[in-house]
Amino acid sequence: MHNLFCDLLTTFGLQILGSLINKFFQVVSIINRDVFRDNNDDLILYLSKTHSPNMNLDNFDWEYRQTVKPAIFVTAEENDDIVCTQSFLPIELNYKGNTILTAKSENSYLNANYRGTSTFSDCYERGLKLCADNKIELIWGFTALLKVWNKKLGFQTFEKSMTFYRFCLKPVIKTNSLKALALSVLETPKCLKNYFARIKLQAKSKNALSNIMVQDKCPEGQVENLYKEVGIYNLSYSLRMSDDYLKWRLDKNPNINYQYVLSYDEHKALNGYAILSYGVGSEKLGIADFLFKNEEIGSKILSKILTIANKDSNIKELIYWSNNSNSFNLSTVTFLSNTLSNTNRNDGMGLVLKGLNSGEKLNLEDFYINLLWTEGYAF
Repeated sequence: MHNLFCDLLTTFGLQILGSLINKFFQVVSIINRDVFRDNNDDLILYLSKTHSPNMNLDNFDWEYRQTVKPAIFVTAEENDDIVCTQSFLPIELNYKGNTILTAKSENSYLNANYRGTSTFSDCYERGLKLCADNKIELIWGFTALLKVWNKKLGFQTFEKSMTFYRFCLKPVIKTNSLKALALSVLETPKCLKNYFARIKLQAKSKNALSNIMVQDKCPEGQVENLYKEVGIYNLSYSLRMSDDYLKWRLDKNPNINYQYVLSYDEHKALNGYAILSYGVGSEKLGIADFLFKNEEIGSKILSKILTIANKDSNIKELIYWSNNSNSFNLSTVTFLSNTLSNTNRNDGMGLVLKGLNSGEKLNLEDFYINLLWTEGYAF
């Protein structure tokens, strides 16, 4: 009996020792993935199973191969099994009239069995070196795990800097619980307020809606010119709204449908616009971008947006995603909130920034951010 107990204790001890050795002495290889290789099937499968359920060959081709430059993708692997992923999507931003090449941090994933090791940091640092080698000046991304990016990777982090603003359009009575029913009842008056706001806007804008056009595409150069005219290009970090970028981000996007709502003056010059994003059957209509030269123009565009939403029985609310510190974002939020009833706001997503060429601190208020900064999957 004593010998059996000793054998069991020895076996158990060896298992623990083996687990510790595996944890702290894993032989993990950091791999620079070429996104144009034909043998990325394992990576696509891994992404689809871990954190990107929509990932398939078409999505992979669009997101990683069709950007302004091919995406940088790094994996950590052990015995040919992927245990960590990290990608960087090259995106051009404009700041004070200059175009800079940046990268969005994406696909940050670590197998739970490798927590407590340097695997993720090693993978990320390899990616940062490749970004620097490719003349990328700034890395940015959105995450709720700010401590990792700040303490381990040296990023500036801005907690709860991004907000989803939700504007109820049609009441939805939920009866699955008393709490859900109570919340539905409380939201109903706000939805009714937005209904009457739509009627008022449409009556006010009725004679001017002939200057508002709804199109799947925008004539070349017009959006970028509007960004220059309203001052965003001179004052804020913003997406470079080039025709090539819009074709990739909107026209070729395999996950979301987009529409432009365009406002023109008497000289047929664009004086305001919105980009709407929505998925088939979605209850949310996203205002991916919304710019206008004055509130009268904004009211006409919003009236058209509400008309579009009203015609789709599935759409129950409008969504606007905003950087709470940028003056251009805040002016749009103020306009929407004053015109409609803001039923809810969800804070929580943080912004992370890291300049690769200097130690200069970046200011949150300098970034004009909207839904187009996200990867484009349906919300």
